[in-house]
Amino acid sequence: MQTIKRRNSLNKVQDGFQNVDLMEDVLTSSDSNMTPTINVAENDSQFTIDIGVFGMTKENYSIQILNNSLLVEAKKGEDFFARTFTIPEWVNNDEIVAKTENGMLTIVLPKDADTLKQFRRIDIV
Repeated sequence: MQTIKRRNSLNKVQDGFQNVDLMEDVLTSSDSNMTPTINVAENDSQFTIDIGVFGMTKENYSIQILNNSLLVEAKKGEDFFARTFTIPEWVNNDEIVAKTENGMLTIVLPKDADTLKQFRRIDIV
């Protein structure tokens, strides 16, 4: 059985303007018997997702992207987990890369510079 964490429409509007919750995972499986450590970081040029699961190799992971969703799954024997992340429109999907090292999966999501140029700060008078 899967548990879906739903966001209300206000959160969706806020997510469009605040970088804090943009990469929040939105799907968690209650059947999952593995709880990975997940860290999401952002700087001016990219988002980085680090997922740590002891004993995992790149052969254990599957990463898929569809529209603005990034699905990360891992399975080793009977152990598995799945997470879906919402990707902001200003991420360059064609440039997303992933690597594993010492049980840590790192996914780098570069921001699209052309899209970011369209944002501008509005002064409050």
